[in-house]
Amino acid sequence: MKNQATRTLGIVFSAMAPTVAAQLKKQGYKYEKETVKYFDKESEAITRLRLSRLITDDMAAQANAKLYKNIQAHVIKINKLKLKKQAQ
Repeated sequence: MKNQATRTLGIVFSAMAPTVAAQLKKQGYKYEKETVKYFDKESEAITRLRLSRLITDDMAAQANAKLYKNIQAHVIKINKLKLKKQAQ
């Protein structure tokens, strides 16, 4: 992968979003299939709970943020990338 230092990982979480695997593949990242299948199931579960009104939109956003961090950690590990700290 060229210019790894400036790459950005973008994952969309919604009922109509492509699978995590499809999103990672489209962005050119390597991943472990079984691990990403688990991430897809987690994403589906969060969406299902939100659509069933068992959790609020804010709770779903928090859960998706945690899931994103797990996906990000997996992508960094598998692709041997370094995480660039963002200014706050």
